[in-house]
Amino acid sequence: MTNRHRGLVKASKTFHRKEWSGFTLVELMMAMLIFLVIGAAAVNLIKKHVPLYATEQNQASLNVGVRNAVAQMQMDVVNAGSGFYPGANMPFFPVGITIANSGTTGCSDAAFNYTTCFDRLNVITADDTIPPAHPSSDSAGKIAVDTTGTDLYLTFPGVTPAPTAANLTTWATTKFVAGTELLLIQGGTDFSNSNPRMTTLQLTSAVGTVVGNAIRVTHTPTLAGGVPATLPDPMGIITSGDTDQLTNSFDPAQDYAISLSGVSYGVDASTPSNPKLVRVGFGSALSGAQNVIAEQIIGFKVGAWNTFTNSYVYDSTLPKGATGYGGDWTSIKAVRIDLTARTPVNSDPSNNFRNKLDGGPYQVQKISVVINPRNLSM
Repeated sequence: MTNRHRGLVKASKTFHRKEWSGFTLVELMMAMLIFLVIGAAAVNLIKKHVPLYATEQNQASLNVGVRNAVAQMQMDVVNAGSGFYPGANMPFFPVGITIANSGTTGCSDAAFNYTTCFDRLNVITADDTIPPAHPSSDSAGKIAVDTTGTDLYLTFPGVTPAPTAANLTTWATTKFVAGTELLLIQGGTDFSNSNPRMTTLQLTSAVGTVVGNAIRVTHTPTLAGGVPATLPDPMGIITSGDTDQLTNSFDPAQDYAISLSGVSYGVDASTPSNPKLVRVGFGSALSGAQNVIAEQIIGFKVGAWNTFTNSYVYDSTLPKGATGYGGDWTSIKAVRIDLTARTPVNSDPSNNFRNKLDGGPYQVQKISVVINPRNLSM
């Protein structure tokens, strides 16, 4: 073999040796270093965006929550006063809405103590599972009743079909029980100045008693003139400014006794870290049996547009006239609900965001809605 051939063979062997060789240790270390740098940058980028994503999710959840809460209240308020009785001559029925304001309009509190920013909205309806009753002092329904006493008979003349003994027993034991509030209202009585008079009574007997064709109940007595012993009454219907609309005498031939029901909206602040907007039955404590409508509520204000001020008033205790409406539910034309909610507290220590409402480490959103109760004959 010539030297030329030996050189070609040697070159061929060298070529094949280089073609199949792997990475050197230096090349591998450089590749790992580059991967670590890129990976660290990616992880750092993701780490920075996770709180932003959580913030966006919290804001979206907050937005949906307050809108759902407002929608729920709209459905109740729009239908306030439902339970109309055909043929019953009740000039200011349905009843409708009462408001218990906290007395302040601001919801900004640097100490995060919002107890003065929570109102209570009562949506009142008649119990339409029973017909309207007539109040009297005897089971025959012939003698006028004086509410300064403690006994009352409820009769149902003219109801078609006439209530059976079973109906009366069911109503006595399930409808006319302790705590039930009755609205006594004049129907065809010849009242002065075309203003029907009324009062409210709270039943004290555990259950009613059937006597003949009537149901006998006991109740808290009113003062002379029909003023409830405690003002406002349990449902907030009568206040100290309503004395011109009250009476303690009712005629069983013309006047009515309506069993009231309804719901209340308020804020359960028993857990300061998470105040909840809740929906409860009348007479129930906000911390009792409740339906939670929205969480993290820091403001719930309800204003009434009324005939005395032609503006929204956020203090139901202001006297009737230029400044207020004295809690007179008959003057409420519409309500404005202002709901303020917040997201959970930021858990990222590097997040320096503080809202402008109270300087808290969370986002805040407020929604306002005006609701016209379509069923109220106001």
